[in-house]
Amino acid sequence: MAQPPKGRADYLNLGDYNTVCFECGRKRKASTLKRHWQGYYVCPEHWEARHPQDFVRGLPDIQTPPWAQPMPVDQFVNTCTVDGSSAMPGVAMPGCMIPGRPFYPSSDSVYSFCTMDSVRSRADFATAGCATVGIM
Repeated sequence: MAQPPKGRADYLNLGDYNTVCFECGRKRKASTLKRHWQGYYVCPEHWEARHPQDFVRGLPDIQTPPWAQPMPVDQFVNTCTVDGSSAMPGVAMPGCMIPGRPFYPSSDSVYSFCTMDSVRSRADFATAGCATVGIM
């Protein structure tokens, strides 16, 4: 019978054993193989170092400002106008209306049916709905 051909690893080395390269599949002694960065063992011809870009880490990008504060709350100041303090529905302003107060239209008012003369209680000047008792 013929003997199978002898390979590189077909010799006795006490404490060593035969194994195969993960890349090429050739029989080698375990002491000659190197551990690849992916975890398997390869022969020296197939060993490659891990790429340096695998170790690059980005710097944290802190986008928050060093301090911040909330916007101030809007404060509304209620100002009463001459038209708003009247008792006229649709013209009177909440918190400003005085019951019984006649409507004196201002120059920019859209209501023009009561005038200074029409709120007087005299019969020759008064207008219906505008006259107020006690104003002469």
